[in-house]
Amino acid sequence: MTPAATPVSTAANLRPVHRRPPILTSLAIALTGALLGAGCATFSDNDAVARVGDVELSADELRERVDELGAPQDEALDANAVRQTIDTWISEQLSGAPDPALAAAVYPQGLLAAGSICFEVIVAESAERAAEALDQLQAGASFGEVFAAHNIDPALTQDEGRFGCVPGNQIPVGTGNTFVDALTEIDDRNRFNTAEIEGNPGEPSVFAVVRFIPFDELGPEDTPTVFANMTVAARGIDVYVDPRYGTFDSASGTVVALG
Repeated sequence: MTPAATPVSTAANLRPVHRRPPILTSLAIALTGALLGAGCATFSDNDAVARVGDVELSADELRERVDELGAPQDEALDANAVRQTIDTWISEQLSGAPDPALAAAVYPQGLLAAGSICFEVIVAESAERAAEALDQLQAGASFGEVFAAHNIDPALTQDEGRFGCVPGNQIPVGTGNTFVDALTEIDDRNRFNTAEIEGNPGEPSVFAVVRFIPFDELGPEDTPTVFANMTVAARGIDVYVDPRYGTFDSASGTVVALG
């Protein structure tokens, strides 16, 4: 009889862990936000500092906001603080809930387009078992049945592999994580994918099978994450920041330094 594989936790700090694959641990680590450089900033008297749609943030309004934070008067201001203040203003303008019909149209396009992803995962002990699970899912078997037959991670059992919805800014895209890469490749037309997850030194790899949860299967606990994290591009909103203060990065949804 083949000995049972060592259990591995996919949910990182969300559930009790047994062995935590480095690639999945990173899922639980939120990105720290804006990539702000050092420096100082001064204000122009006339020009708009930022614009969201038809709403503008003037230099005077920005100065007032920074003053409320206790900034020193008649001095050049720390550029980081200024960009963070502009960030806050832009977030306020974008805080209105998007049209549910728009969310239903954009979410199926996947993580990079929608700004969030909701998924289920099975952790299999070998590439062969993962391929077997993938074949069964693609043939129409229910996720619950396949999960029960193939999953070796007890931390996923309570929710039958449902990881839930994760904002895009908490997923380290482009870092070479094979699990994250698998998430970027699934959407409503291609709902399944697999990824090898390297074990700790001296331990074997395990294999994840992920399933994209379609919009019509999302519950009331899921849709707020989808609505709140829709990308600016998906919502069709024009965001401008005066280059003297930085530029708006639509991927992270923050103002970043130029250069």
